[in-house]
Amino acid sequence: MKIKCKGIFEGVNSLVDVGGGVGTMAKAISEAFPHIDCTVFDLPCVVSDLQGSKNLKYVAGDMFEVVPQQMQLLLKQCKQAIMRNGKQKVRKVIIIDMVRENKNRDESSIETQLVF
Repeated sequence: MKIKCKGIFEGVNSLVDVGGGVGTMAKAISEAFPHIDCTVFDLPCVVSDLQGSKNLKYVAGDMFEVVPQQMQLLLKQCKQAIMRNGKQKVRKVIIIDMVRENKNRDESSIETQLVF
């Protein structure tokens, strides 16, 4: 797999894909960057039967009901990393979202798609 934006993952040692579904994105990243520990966090009905690998694991849960301790720590660290000045270890929040085609074409949902 050819990665065009390798620099984005420079210095990254772990990655959590919240709402990552079956882990398509995390799988691609874990294969391209074997040193990164990837976690896919999604609903139990989505990840319960999925098998991880050496650097890819699946964690079941609902981020809208309970944020697991691991995720709370991650989010706090992201906030701290973003707010720091000076040279420290590389910490990044990478947001990747997909926009689905709107077949109803009502004005409010088109605006939402454009925002995403």
